[in-house]
Amino acid sequence: LFRSGQVTIRGIGTNVVFAGSDPSSAVYLDGVYLARPAMVLGSFLDLERLEVLRGPQETLYGRNAVGGAMNIVTRAPTGALEASARLAAGNLDNVRFEGRVSGPLRRDRIMASAAFLRSSNKGFVQDLSHPDTPLGGENMTAARGKVLIVVNPRTDLTVAFDGSHNDGAPLTYAKVLAVKPGFKVDNPADLYAVRSSFAAVSRQVQYGSSAKLAVRLPSGATLTSLSAFRAVD
Repeated sequence: LFRSGQVTIRGIGTNVVFAGSDPSSAVYLDGVYLARPAMVLGSFLDLERLEVLRGPQETLYGRNAVGGAMNIVTRAPTGALEASARLAAGNLDNVRFEGRVSGPLRRDRIMASAAFLRSSNKGFVQDLSHPDTPLGGENMTAARGKVLIVVNPRTDLTVAFDGSHNDGAPLTYAKVLAVKPGFKVDNPADLYAVRSSFAAVSRQVQYGSSAKLAVRLPSGATLTSLSAFRAVD
């Protein structure tokens, strides 16, 4: 709802989903903290794995990790050329296309990958006051790119960037379920129909970039430096 949501782990969470609120559980994308609830419901492309850590976590995952932490890890670029694509269609004009390509730009030195998503569908709730604006739909475009540079046998530099844009009509709190005695409302009988005073409008833009430098020390330990920038509108 309103393009925001909270991740609850083992029943521990919060219902505070305003634009400026903090998440109830820490969520990280390739080690970068997603600091707002709206960021959590983005489209994460080219995933390798998803790690869920029960809470409470220690200071490594920050003060919002009482419920736990979720680590979203994307795939690294590959040394061999590979590509994949997926097309899905369904009711409510649902169409979703995903594509990915990965391979070397310079053999054994520079590898890169790119992923793209286009998804759209009509909403499943009808606004009787605005028939041309069904609620709960999606109109999403997203992309992700990653470049892996082998500086030397012990040092790697990974640069990543991603962005998404969604302006589908949101499903808002428009349904009247019950009223106090003495009051009467014109409540649609269909559970998938509402009446809204205004046509629902939503736009969410999220983007970011990161640079990760990993140095493998002779002792066997790895020294990692991670710098990142993220924004959501």
